[in-house]
Amino acid sequence: FYPLRVLFGFDSYEAGDRDNDDKMGKAYEMADTLFRGVLEHEEDGATRKEKFDAIKREDVIVVTGSFDQIEDIFRTSRVPHLTVSPSEVSTMDLSPSQIVFVNCASNFPEDDSR
Repeated sequence: FYPLRVLFGFDSYEAGDRDNDDKMGKAYEMADTLFRGVLEHEEDGATRKEKFDAIKREDVIVVTGSFDQIEDIFRTSRVPHLTVSPSEVSTMDLSPSQIVFVNCASNFPEDDSR
């Protein structure tokens, strides 16, 4: 997303800074537009779009963190996902067909990372 940050005129991101939050939202929307364009216009675009549209909420797990918010990108791009805390993910019965995204955290319990 670095090029999008440069495009919208900011080099660092501080959560809670309204001006930067607005710019980041615009960057997420631009990324979504580009992503949807790739899905629609690739040679096998119909197949890719069908696969993307088949994603279920429980297929994509997002573990909350202190610094990143990948769930914001997923929400903007309408990617179904389930958001859980670091302690919740350790109690989940995950399968190899699921993908787990872990946001950067200031204190992620070591036992919960297994």
